[in-house]
Amino acid sequence: MGKALSTDSNRSPAAKVMDEAIDLAIEGRSPYPERAAFIDADTAQAGHEIQRAADEGRSVVLVSADGSTRVLKPELATHRSAFGSDDRRIDRSRCERRRESP
Repeated sequence: MGKALSTDSNRSPAAKVMDEAIDLAIEGRSPYPERAAFIDADTAQAGHEIQRAADEGRSVVLVSADGSTRVLKPELATHRSAFGSDDRRIDRSRCERRRESP
C-alpha cells in the first residue's frame, strides 16, 4: 500500500480531483460539468489550457494546490465579423479577471 500512496503524492492536484470526479460520475452524482477540463491553477501553462478549453466550449475546473476548485463555464458570445455582415460565434470562458491594457 505504501507504493500506492507514494504514486498518489506525485500526481497533480487536478489529476486527483479528476479521478474523484470520475468516481462520482459513475455513481451519478458528479458536481462538475460533463467534458470539463481539469487544470492545475499553479502551472505556467494554465492560461493557455483555459483558453483552449474555452475555445472548445468546455467548462474548466481550476484546481489549486490545496485541492480547492473553481468551475469556469463557457459563455457563447456573438461577434460581428469585420469583413462582412455574418456573425461568428466564439466561446469564451466566464471569468471575473480582466486584462488591463499596457
